[in-house]
Amino acid sequence: KTKDCVECSGSGILTCTSCEGSGKYALIGKRGQIQEFQYVLASCPECFGTGKKVCEHCFGTGLPEKKLKGMLRDPRFERITERLRTQNVDIELVPEIQKEVKEIQAQIAAEKQAKKAAEASAASGEA
Repeated sequence: KTKDCVECSGSGILTCTSCEGSGKYALIGKRGQIQEFQYVLASCPECFGTGKKVCEHCFGTGLPEKKLKGMLRDPRFERITERLRTQNVDIELVPEIQKEVKEIQAQIAAEKQAKKAAEASAASGEA
């Protein structure tokens, strides 16, 4: 069973494939009417010069696809899903998003545990 996103191994961040992590992008163009090419390095348009991008598969959460789909339907994740939907996720925000996701997952696990305990005590009370 996969615990983390298969693309980013749970980090939520990938190396930019356009600039291969350098943050620079080569632009080549003709200069004037002479057939002379000019080679210029510019900031990468994909990662804005950082060399890194938010993982497109898990949207920076680090979750595997199956857990991510469940999360997107859960109302407790509404603030995070709204941020993901509007694509308001920056590399600097990835740790914060992952922290929020873990906190909500812990809350869900605690609720499940309490429900199981309540069911077990109800079942033992019936016997």
